[in-house]
Amino acid sequence: MPSIDFSLKEFSESLIQKWWVLFVAIVVGGMIGAGLSFVLPARYEAEARISTSVDYTLLPELQDYEEDRIINEAGWVMQSDAVLREVQEKALAEGFTIDKHTMLDRFSADRIDDLWALRVSSPDPQEAAALVNIWVDVSYQHLTAAHAAALEASAIRNAIEALSSCPSVKSSSESGLALCEEESASSLEIALSSQTQKLEDALARSEGLNPASVYTLNRYAEVPHTPSFRARGVMAFLGLLLGLAGGLMALWFRGKKETA
Repeated sequence: MPSIDFSLKEFSESLIQKWWVLFVAIVVGGMIGAGLSFVLPARYEAEARISTSVDYTLLPELQDYEEDRIINEAGWVMQSDAVLREVQEKALAEGFTIDKHTMLDRFSADRIDDLWALRVSSPDPQEAAALVNIWVDVSYQHLTAAHAAALEASAIRNAIEALSSCPSVKSSSESGLALCEEESASSLEIALSSQTQKLEDALARSEGLNPASVYTLNRYAEVPHTPSFRARGVMAFLGLLLGLAGGLMALWFRGKKETA
C-alpha cells in the first residue's frame, strides 16, 4: 500500500523530471475545454434605450439627488412586475415563449447618465432584438401613462389646496374664485372628498413618477450580427486548470507508488 506521507522536496523533483507529463495534461485539458465550448451556443445581445430628463420650469430649484431619483424612478417602472408581465404576454403573442427565470437570466437594465439601456441576450439574434424592442415599447407606454397620471395628480393637488383655502360658506361673487362656488360647508366638504379620491386614484396610476420628468424612446434595437459572449475562451481556460490539476495528481500518485 502506498504511503500517504507527503514530501515537498520529492514532489518538486518529480515535477522537474517529468515536466512533460504536466505539459501534456495542460494541453489536453485545454483542447478538451475548447472542444466542449463548441457545444455551447454563442449569445447575442440587443440593446434599446430610453432617455430621461427633467422639465426645469416645473422644478427650477431641483437638487442633484432629486434629479438622480427622478431618473432612477424610470428604471424602477421599466423593471416592475407589471411591465415584465406585459412583456411576457406580448412576447408569447409574437411566438416567443419566455418564463420568469429566462427573463431574470437574459434581461438587464443599466443606467448610463440620463439614459436607460435595456438589453436582452439570446442564442438567436433575431429573438434578442425582438424581445428587447417589445420591452422598450411596453416600458415607454407605461412611463407615458404614469407620467400623465402624475401631471393629473399635480393638478388635482392644486385644486384641493385652492378648495381648502375657501371660506366654509361663501358664494362665488363674494369669494372671487371659481373653485369657491360651493354654497355650504357640506357641499364644500363633498367637493374636497371627491377631489381627494381622484388624487388617490391618479397617484396610484402615476407609479410614483415625478410630474416634472420627461421620457423619450431614444433608440430601438437592431439585430446583432456578432455574438457578445462566447464560451470558448472560458471553457478552454477551465480545461487548462483541470488539466493542470489532473497532471499534478497523476505525478503525486505515481511518486507514491514508486516509493511504496
